[in-house]
Amino acid sequence: YGLIGLLLFTVLVFQIFKQREFWKATIYLLKGVIYILFVWHTAGLLLRWYISGYAPWSNAYESIIFLAWAAMAVGLLLGRKSELTIASTTFIATLFLMIANWNWVDPAIGTLVPVLDSYWLMQVLKFQLQDPPNWNFSTCIR
Repeated sequence: YGLIGLLLFTVLVFQIFKQREFWKATIYLLKGVIYILFVWHTAGLLLRWYISGYAPWSNAYESIIFLAWAAMAVGLLLGRKSELTIASTTFIATLFLMIANWNWVDPAIGTLVPVLDSYWLMQVLKFQLQDPPNWNFSTCIR
């Protein structure tokens, strides 16, 4: 996400100064790559869900990965008409993924903690995790 988002942002800045077909084609290509990466991210979450047998937001690593996914989902929904929104969303998702890959976060798929073994508690946790990306984008909407 990070490199493609940075490239998209750079191309968007160049497009502001000079409108060319090359920039439009490059933006279209980079947006396509971001959508493909989002599908890949979604597939990774679904695979993790399938392997572990429970929803992927039960430990720190899974929660941060899910936050990155939720941020990208909201950004892609809001960014259908604004490429700059998609570029900034990739930056936010990259920050979440960077934190998820720090040394203190364990990416291992383990057993579910017994206190989280409730369907309704997991649903509440899911919505609590989705709120911060939504707040982040709601501050950007006029």
